[in-house]
Amino acid sequence: MSETCNIAALDGTEIIYLERVEARWPLRLSLDLGSRIPVHCCASGKLFLALLPEKDRNRILRSLRLDPITPRTITNQAGLDESAREIRRSGYSLDREEFVTGMVAIAYPICNLAGDIRVSLSIHGPTIRCPRAEDLVRWAPLLKACAQEIESQMFGLNTSALLK
Repeated sequence: MSETCNIAALDGTEIIYLERVEARWPLRLSLDLGSRIPVHCCASGKLFLALLPEKDRNRILRSLRLDPITPRTITNQAGLDESAREIRRSGYSLDREEFVTGMVAIAYPICNLAGDIRVSLSIHGPTIRCPRAEDLVRWAPLLKACAQEIESQMFGLNTSALLK
């Protein structure tokens, strides 16, 4: 894998970056650890929205401003609902230039023993190398395997099957 990898958590209505391994390419998007992104416009955020219990999701959505960050940002409930259905079906989330024009991303959940999402593992890259978010789907099996390994290290059990 030659793109930047991240671990992020939900904090209120934002995603906060906890850890990252930067790509070695000179062209990359650099977000410092601790950077915060609105939950509705990034792969990790939409992953949390899709996988949280309904009451938690509704609480976040009530306090969330769906401001457009780019022309592709989802700014309505119907769009987020459609995205959530796609995420629950596929098991991963995509950012289709919704946070930064020219950047795409894919995120996969890391869950606790109860199957609740705790953090996300994501990859993002510039559209010069990954023209569409769907181009990152080729990394989904590796991302899933890495997430399962992290789950195993954190919780002592592979819990990804609980998402299905």
